[in-house]
Amino acid sequence: MKFQIKHSTKGRLRVHLMQEDRMTLKEAEILRHYLQKDSYVKKARVYERTEDVTVFYAGSREHIIQLLKTFHYEDVELLEEAKEQEPEKDAAAIGASVLSVLRDAGVYSVSVKDGKFFRVVAEADTILFDKAGTLTKGTPTVARVYSFCKEKPEEMLRLAACLGEQFHHYMAGVVVEAAEKKGLFYDRMHAKVENAGPYGIAANVQGKRASFGEHRFVFEEKHCKIPYGKDDLFQKLPVEDFILYLALDGNLAAAVCIEDPVREEAGAVVSSLKKAGLERIIMLTEDDEKAAEAAAGKVGIDTYFSGMTSEDKADFVKKEKKEGRRVLMVGNGIHDLEALSAADAGIVFHDGTDAAKGISDIVIENGELSSLVSLKHISDGLMKI
Repeated sequence: MKFQIKHSTKGRLRVHLMQEDRMTLKEAEILRHYLQKDSYVKKARVYERTEDVTVFYAGSREHIIQLLKTFHYEDVELLEEAKEQEPEKDAAAIGASVLSVLRDAGVYSVSVKDGKFFRVVAEADTILFDKAGTLTKGTPTVARVYSFCKEKPEEMLRLAACLGEQFHHYMAGVVVEAAEKKGLFYDRMHAKVENAGPYGIAANVQGKRASFGEHRFVFEEKHCKIPYGKDDLFQKLPVEDFILYLALDGNLAAAVCIEDPVREEAGAVVSSLKKAGLERIIMLTEDDEKAAEAAAGKVGIDTYFSGMTSEDKADFVKKEKKEGRRVLMVGNGIHDLEALSAADAGIVFHDGTDAAKGISDIVIENGELSSLVSLKHISDGLMKI
């Protein structure tokens, strides 16, 4: 058999088959059976749609390569063994089994837009999570405002809300809502916007140059400084919170800490997905390094990437697929649209944005993270029918 190596790590080999005719389901099953007969092969996956093969093995890679090279579909003995392993099934029984699986999906409040995505979930080896609203509860609130100047935290929240009202950031509305709940009116402050982007806004407010936004905007783009004697306070800011910074005339004036707690079940779900066969579980987030590290640590995710833009997430999905992986993307907001679209299957919760739900392939209607585990088990079961 001719093939091309797509990706190789210790104990794992992914190859692309180079054959003239398109692989059939029967051929895929024969090849899988052949590989799993070998004592050094722990598990083999054959994807007839992409004509890729992933082998998990012990021992040497050269042994697996030789195993693939010597394979022939024409091996009659192998064909007979495969038939014995796969007894004939009554068509009516198959239909009833499929309906049962689809009914199970409905019970767990999982809406799958096309039946083919059950196969995608069953074959997936990589799942990518956005953080906000997926691994977290998606109910962000302002936990505390730290003042780095002589003004009180309430006045800093008022000014932050004035800028936040004109800042199209998914957390800016949380700041505005917090100010309104406290009765902090900001409509008379008259901010003259100089420039606004996805990560921050700069304006002239009451004769002062104000910058409000994420760390990358306030400190890296606007080069604002921490006031003298305030370094200790800055280092004590809660690492698990999402923080929007407010600077005046080039100096940090306040830090607005926004809390979005991790879902209680997230750690157990991540563990269950690993046991179910997802080899790579990765978190992609817009948050800074400290917040990303804290969240990943809480849920048991070893690999995470912080400061990710929409384009970064989509590029990461494409890179994973190029390396031969079957990728699920779990996201909820506008920053996830490109990644959801690029993945083999995009998964969204019921409270996600309309755009995210519209572009997704699977919707978790009950909003429960544990339904992802149910979806995986249901999909695996359907592939055994």
